[in-house]
Amino acid sequence: MGGGLIALNAFGLEERVPGVWLDSAIFRLRDEFAFHLQRFLPRPISALVFVPAWGLARLRAGVRIDAFEPERTLLVKHGQETPVPRRHVAVAHNDVDDLVPASQSRNLLEFLRKLPGKPYEVQELLFGGTCAGRKHCVQHLLQTTEYPEHICAFWNKAFGISHGCAAGAGAGKVTGRP
Repeated sequence: MGGGLIALNAFGLEERVPGVWLDSAIFRLRDEFAFHLQRFLPRPISALVFVPAWGLARLRAGVRIDAFEPERTLLVKHGQETPVPRRHVAVAHNDVDDLVPASQSRNLLEFLRKLPGKPYEVQELLFGGTCAGRKHCVQHLLQTTEYPEHICAFWNKAFGISHGCAAGAGAGKVTGRP
């Protein structure tokens, strides 16, 4: 868990990378920690113990787990104008994900779309469903044709390649729901 958070921060720190594909990524680690705390403790109790539990988690990790946060790493650096060409971000998420709540992706999308100068070209792929009872990172299993087509189209666009994917794939917002 946390691979998307790491990829998102690395993307934000290395401006030469043209794009990042995120599937059920964590955007705010503190929110994810609170989400899981509430799964084990009633909400009033989890709210009371959150601050000491977060402090203990930071201590036990042995590193400052909140040293890099996308809300800082994704900002355009050094007062630059919008990069040309804009960098690409794809956000895929299952609305019924029970490991990383879809609110993580919604918050990321809202953050990216509010950035001044619109430095990122954002593509969202939201869907709902389960595969063998699993709800986390299952889109590639539910959409065995569409998902790879969207990945291919996304990376072709990020790298400026104009061929190589199935026709009509990867255009804008896609939902797996009616």
